[in-house]
Amino acid sequence: AKALARLGPVSVTTPQDQAGMSALLDLFVGQRTARARSAGIPNVFSDPDLKAALQAMLSGIDGRPPRIRLTAIEAGGLVRATYITGTCGGRLYGYANSIAEDDSLPHSPGVQLLTALIREAAADPGLCILDLGMGDERYKRAWTDPVPLMDVRLACSLRGQMWLTWSAILAALKRRARASRLFWPAYRRLRQALASLRKH
Repeated sequence: AKALARLGPVSVTTPQDQAGMSALLDLFVGQRTARARSAGIPNVFSDPDLKAALQAMLSGIDGRPPRIRLTAIEAGGLVRATYITGTCGGRLYGYANSIAEDDSLPHSPGVQLLTALIREAAADPGLCILDLGMGDERYKRAWTDPVPLMDVRLACSLRGQMWLTWSAILAALKRRARASRLFWPAYRRLRQALASLRKH
């Protein structure tokens, strides 16, 4: 936090007006796009239909209040990270985040934003559970314990049974690959290197 503050005044803000929220959503999509490009992965948030759906949920639909909110952490007058969250049934849900690929990156602005959001939620007596969604990301482990998930698949034909067997094998291989401390970091570095080559 001290290192981030050296870049300038730090603040956590949630836009309250339509123009501010739309501008921050554009910035969120831009940060996600840049991050996906450098990591060599697809960016689902580049889909205009998904962006329109997010815009509607952030604004509220048919006079109802917004179901989600978009919060940013700024340092030195620039948005360094954003987080889309929602609350329902006593839970705070972390839906998606973005991080600027700039001089703030070594200071973990995304982690600092999440810390601020959790601190705010802890003061709300109506919230008792934190859910950071699917995916085994390192930043989640400081706050939550993983909950094992189970895929249930049923086949109604021989062809379906063949597909089911094949997809189960692929899913198991993917789980083992992501859990590998050797393979997965090497794969991510290779993916980033290939993305960098595609830029040039």
